[in-house]
Amino acid sequence: MRIPFTNVASQKFSISINEIDYSFEVNYNTMYEFWTIDISSNNFKVIGIKLVAGIDLLRAFPDAPFQLVSENISDPLRFDLEFFELEVI
Repeated sequence: MRIPFTNVASQKFSISINEIDYSFEVNYNTMYEFWTIDISSNNFKVIGIKLVAGIDLLRAFPDAPFQLVSENISDPLRFDLEFFELEVI
């Protein structure tokens, strides 16, 4: 499953993963010029993960119920987030 992004600097949406609803919030940090993502459900919450290419963004969280993997070769810039591929595994 691919996470759908737009280029809006602050966006919120919900996605059902393995029959559990997760809230996603994606924000652009204008001071440091990078994107962050917050993910929450009733039993899981992470805040302020930097969107980085080429890694599992949730690898530092052993209790994460899924992986978020980007196979991009570069980090997303301010106006190209909609092309950033982030897959739920």
